[in-house]
This record gives sequence, structure tokens and C-alpha cells, in this order.
Amino acid sequence: MSQTLSTLSLVHIDEISASKNEPDWLKQHRRNSLSIYESLPIETSPLYNKYTDAKKMDPQQVSLSVSTNDVVPSFLQKRLGELENETCIIQIGTHIHKIKISDELKSKGLVISSIEDAIKNNSDLVKKSLEASDSKNDKFTALNNAAFNSGVFIHIPKNLILEKPIHVLTCLSDDGISTISRNIVFADESSKATIVQELYSS
Repeated sequence: MSQTLSTLSLVHIDEISASKNEPDWLKQHRRNSLSIYESLPIETSPLYNKYTDAKKMDPQQVSLSVSTNDVVPSFLQKRLGELENETCIIQIGTHIHKIKISDELKSKGLVISSIEDAIKNNSDLVKKSLEASDSKNDKFTALNNAAFNSGVFIHIPKNLILEKPIHVLTCLSDDGISTISRNIVFADESSKATIVQELYSS
């Protein structure tokens, strides 16, 4: 069931956690972040006002849901074909459409997954990253921490140097539901990688 950002509540936050069978620590992290989001004023940071006016966002016009549809739009087909032989993760709405990693990179320890799988398989790294994010003075970071319904996790192990970029492609679904993604990149000591993020909407 969808709702608008203006009516965001603990009910919706708990619904996200329940739908993904999240651990208690994450459920509490979401709850704490929602409290921070509700207490902070409209965002005034230059980070959110350099290229757009965040104050113009109308919370009543932002639709939220636990998940969206996963229909791949026709305009994206050409780009998906171009990425066929690249290291990439492709997200349509809240759903991971495809993950492409060579066997060689898998054997070297490179991990690319949905944030949902990472919470199950790399819980310590996810928890460390979320706890390090500063949401106490950042309204939108607090919102992201509270209400993310999707996302990408990348772990580049120690000493791994990637010669070619990792492409992270995200496309909004065509059902008008917002996607709130929590992307985490964890690069170990002496590792190196280029990550190219591509954002699309119809």
C-alpha cells in the first residue's frame, strides 16, 4: 500500500522492516532516524540547493511504498545491451534486475549485491556504514536511513585494484512510486575502483 511522504510514520517504517525480515538493530536504526527526520527543519544545506531547490519538494506529491513494479522501460534496452559485458548492477524501481560480475572478480572477493542481501550476508559492514552516516544534522540523510526500500552494496576487498569501472544503474519505476535507495560502497585497505552511477526515469 502506498502513502505520501507527508504521512510518513512508524507504521510505514516498520512495514519495510517486516517485509524484509530485518534484524532488530536495523529496525531501531530506522525508528531513530525517522525521529531525527521529523525533528529537523527544512533542509538548508548548500549540498541540496546548489543544483535544485529542495524546499520546493511537496511531501504530499511524493508517493512511498515498500516496493515498486520492476518493468524495464523500452528506452533503457539499448543501454542494458551496452552493459552486457561490463561489471554492473541494475536496479529498476526497488528491484535488482541484474548483477554482472566475472568469475575472475568473484574469485578475488569482489561483492556486488542488493542492500537486502548485504544485510543478511554482510551485516557487520552494513551496520558500520549506517552508524557512520551523519543524520543528526541532515534531514535527507535521516529520511534515507529511515525509509530506504532498496539499494546496492559493493565490497572491494583489500589490495584489489579494478581496471574497469563498476556501473550502478538505477531507473525509477513507471508506477509513480518513489525509490529510496541506500547505496553502500566499502573499500578495504589498498583497494581501488571507479564507480559510475547512472540514474534514469521515464
